[in-house]
Amino acid sequence: MSGWMKVLLRTLESEPALVRVALASVLGSAPREVGASMLVGALRQYGTIGGGNLEHKAVEIARTMLRDARAWRVARFPLGPLLAQCCGGFVELWFERIEAAQHDEFAKLCEAAAKAAQSGPVLATIAASGARPRHLLLRSEIDHDAPLEASVLEMLGSMRAERMTAHLVSAEGRAAFLERLGAPDTPLYVFGAGHVGSALIPMLAGLPFAVTWVDSRDGMFPDALPDNVTALQMSAPAEEVVRAPARAAFVVLTHSHALDYDICRAILRRGEFRFAGLIGSHTKAARFAHRFAREGIGEWQRARLVCPIGIAGIASKRPAAIAVSIAAQLLSLRDAQEGQHHALHAGFAEVHGTEKHELS
Repeated sequence: MSGWMKVLLRTLESEPALVRVALASVLGSAPREVGASMLVGALRQYGTIGGGNLEHKAVEIARTMLRDARAWRVARFPLGPLLAQCCGGFVELWFERIEAAQHDEFAKLCEAAAKAAQSGPVLATIAASGARPRHLLLRSEIDHDAPLEASVLEMLGSMRAERMTAHLVSAEGRAAFLERLGAPDTPLYVFGAGHVGSALIPMLAGLPFAVTWVDSRDGMFPDALPDNVTALQMSAPAEEVVRAPARAAFVVLTHSHALDYDICRAILRRGEFRFAGLIGSHTKAARFAHRFAREGIGEWQRARLVCPIGIAGIASKRPAAIAVSIAAQLLSLRDAQEGQHHALHAGFAEVHGTEKHELS
């Protein structure tokens, strides 16, 4: 959820102002999930809220706001009768004009959100007619010097009880928009820059993974990499396993079975990891498991290594097909664990605000 702030900071370096459009609530079906957002400049658009007539209308409104300098707006759309979209749901959109002069404010929010990511922070945007919205980062720590107004606490209670991603209320020229910023990107280590690795990396662009791409050979990485990928050439890739952060995920698909074994052994001996997948056959998995057992790696640890990697039902051995299968498996596991993260942190009772504001 906080990925839009990183794009915002980058884009504000070349755009004098942008309008952020966020999908604040959905009743029925909609083309995107609650919390999806896009940034609209005078000539360019960054991201999407699902396309179609809804997005076209939202871009029109956003560019009108850029011209007339309106600070914020809430718009409600029935997708079927008004916009002729087959989803048939009802959505609320949050529009906020953000100027280049606010770059430092959002840089601080982004940094604070990253530090508080494990506690499930919530960004509260409080707006009044004719004024630029103010932002509070709500965390699980207690700060008695920054009490929150009752209306915002009530919204937080609703988000907790219903496990909501976002919550918007607006009336008589005032609004409060609360949104969970979500868990941080999952640290993902991809070992191997051969055909499958080279097919996988572009598919991970724009997904919630902070990727370290490791290979032992010179000249294997392309000049251009996705923003969320860092390439690392090292002669002993297994050593990087030890340096990986807590709850990292690992994908092993090198050019050498011996190297695959060394890396997987380091992962299993490390013990603490989110996921470990190995390219290969069931026969390869059995041979590796037998060797691991001889080296004293317990059955429970051996069972955590997924081989063959990838979702079931894709028979093609083409590198691109294998890459699709791996990316789908990683995203499915990430989303399942993200749901558990929200369930764990949805019940925090105390929040921390950076400023005092009145909403009532």
